[in-house]
Amino acid sequence: MWGLRSSTLANIFLLLSVAMNFSISHASSAKQFQNETGRLALLEFKNQIYDDPFGALNSWNHSQQHCRWEGVTCGARHQRVIALTLRSKQLSGTIAPHVGNLSFMRSIQLGDNQFHGEISQEFGRLFRLRVLNLSSNAISGKIPANLSYCSELVTISLAGNNLEGKIPMDQLSNLKKLENFFLYKNNLTGEIPSSIGNLSSLTQLDFDFNNLEGSLPLEMGLLKRLVQLFLAANKLSGIIPASIFNSSAITVISVGANYFHGNLPINMGLTLPNLEELGVGANKFYGNFPTSITNASGLKVFDLSENNFKGQIPANLGDLTQLKRVNLGFNFFGSNSTGDLDFIASLTNCSNLRILSLSANKFGGNVPKIMANQLTELFVGGNQLSGTIPQGFGNFVNLIQLGLEVNSFSGIVPRDFGKLPNLQGLRLDHNDFSGQLVSTLCNNTNLFYLDLSFNQFEGGNIFDNMKIRLVVLCLLNLESLYIWWISMFPTINLLEIYPSHLLIVQIWRIFLCRPIFSKEQFHQILASWKSIQQLDLSSNNLTGPIPKELEKLQYLRYLNLSYNDIEGEIPKTGIFSNASQISLIGNNKLCGGIPELEFPPCPVIKGKNRGKLKLVAVKVLDLQKNGASKSFKAECKALRNIRHRNLVSIQGTGSTIAIKGSIGYAAPEYGMGLAVSTQGDVYSYGILLLEMITGRRPTDDIFVGDLDLHNYVNGALREQVSEIVDPNMTPGEETINGGREIDCIISLLKVGLKCSARLPNDRMHMNEVVRKLHLIKDVFLGVRVHQENFEA
Repeated sequence: MWGLRSSTLANIFLLLSVAMNFSISHASSAKQFQNETGRLALLEFKNQIYDDPFGALNSWNHSQQHCRWEGVTCGARHQRVIALTLRSKQLSGTIAPHVGNLSFMRSIQLGDNQFHGEISQEFGRLFRLRVLNLSSNAISGKIPANLSYCSELVTISLAGNNLEGKIPMDQLSNLKKLENFFLYKNNLTGEIPSSIGNLSSLTQLDFDFNNLEGSLPLEMGLLKRLVQLFLAANKLSGIIPASIFNSSAITVISVGANYFHGNLPINMGLTLPNLEELGVGANKFYGNFPTSITNASGLKVFDLSENNFKGQIPANLGDLTQLKRVNLGFNFFGSNSTGDLDFIASLTNCSNLRILSLSANKFGGNVPKIMANQLTELFVGGNQLSGTIPQGFGNFVNLIQLGLEVNSFSGIVPRDFGKLPNLQGLRLDHNDFSGQLVSTLCNNTNLFYLDLSFNQFEGGNIFDNMKIRLVVLCLLNLESLYIWWISMFPTINLLEIYPSHLLIVQIWRIFLCRPIFSKEQFHQILASWKSIQQLDLSSNNLTGPIPKELEKLQYLRYLNLSYNDIEGEIPKTGIFSNASQISLIGNNKLCGGIPELEFPPCPVIKGKNRGKLKLVAVKVLDLQKNGASKSFKAECKALRNIRHRNLVSIQGTGSTIAIKGSIGYAAPEYGMGLAVSTQGDVYSYGILLLEMITGRRPTDDIFVGDLDLHNYVNGALREQVSEIVDPNMTPGEETINGGREIDCIISLLKVGLKCSARLPNDRMHMNEVVRKLHLIKDVFLGVRVHQENFEA
């Protein structure tokens, strides 16, 4: 009996041992299989990468275990892949769907690379995923709705891509743990649905720079944990729900560049005690200044610009001692009376205040003698300010931009202006300043923009040491200054001196109006401009032959000598070898040149102009405002005053005018026999804008078949915009405005693309173009708050 029992127990122990060994063996095999699945998924990810300039994936090979590969993190216990971190590696390719096989994945951070393609539906299988960061790539398509299956998600960042379509909020609202939701800088459309109120854990919401529209749902007031709300630069409208202004946790509200309207709550400063940034600029808000805002003691950024606010600014605005940037421009603040700017004295308490913009309001009176002298940018242009500029500006040693334009200031320019070592931009135009310009201005060696036009200044040579790049002057009493000063600036990129209504329309251009030079001075000046790209000397009193120095300017791409009294033979080399790059109309004593210019041969000069007049100019006329010019002479005069190039040729035959659009500049509908229209002018403006920024003309050899300048820019805008921008337009290592240049260039390119859309109805209206350009300019000058590089 005992023997039988012993035998039975032995068999049981044997079977148990076999089972345990089998179980251990099976578990080991399963673990090995699962690890192999992770390794293969990573290798598939690598196979989709076709450019790895930093060698980030060099370690991804068979020589070492995949948990040791760069950017790969595995769990300590089970050696499964839990994180993939390859930020800012400049990787190019698509994201393989095999990533969905990494079922233990908790964090994917692939931001700031060059991934393209769509987000795979396989991401929805990563039910343990907590962080998904694919920002700053070129990913397209729609946001996968099945991300809602990733119920552990805390952060979704898909910003800075080319995503389109609606936000699948009804599905994503199931993500109860989601705290950070970043979708800014995409092409998303549609409304923000009410289901967003279900994201109860949300603390940061950033949908800036999309095409979202409609009103904000009342349910947004349910987001009680919301700290930062960014909705700027969309097409949102309606009234902002009052419940948002009652969320005491909020520190940032940025809704600029939309179509919101209504009053701001009178008690918002009390209901938002933690508010640090309020940006509602470029909307349609109205009403009085929200005086209770002075209770939000932590406020740092305050932007009410470009709305319809009115009334006085409270004298205790300086109670907001943490202020850094204040923009109240383009409203109706003030009453055109003395004391409107008394509140500025209180801002001396704001030791962190750097930017103050009060432009284009109804402020009257004088500039206070006591101001916050730590400012870097001060704008008070476009008001009704008067009197003299008080002494003491020399204490503003940090000042970079100063705008006093379009007021009624009088007297002389204070000597203190010469004590501003960091000053880069100074606008004094459209005032009543008088007397001689003080010689101390030459101490401002960093000044690159100066506008003194429409004042009563007298001459003097004051600019010997300045490194000016862009200057706008009005020659009333400054002819002697003009003669000396021009020749001493090898660094000038743009100079416009005018006694009329002409506008700056292009950079890298020298435009002179009514200069008085000796022959020797003029030739010396031309020889010194070795890097000049565009030169407009039209409508002056130039006489004699064409200077030979012009043939030697190897970078010159456009030359306009129209409407002078030049005589003699036209050269045939250099810039003169291309008829589309020069304009000589209105110089009846010229002869010779290449045949395309159609001037009579030398030395015989017969009669007046030939039958065809090649007008090398751009027609950019605001026909909606001023009407079309019907007579040939009026049209010629309009074209001459605008001073652009090579858009239309006008053929004069009696009383008829035939427009022959130059290739690439004329609107496509002109080729179908349609009449000249405002939309056609908008198209031409867009092409010119793209040419300015890219440095490529629409007739360049690279544009063949379906590839034109518009498509060239549009395609590159989705990949690397830096590859298409003219190197002269891009900033160097040192920037003057906090690195905002690239964003502004991209915004300008988008304006050019929308203006040059193939279908007329798809093009922007000129009033919208002007609005966009004003916004872009404000971003470049730094008057805008958070991310307000308002793209078209």
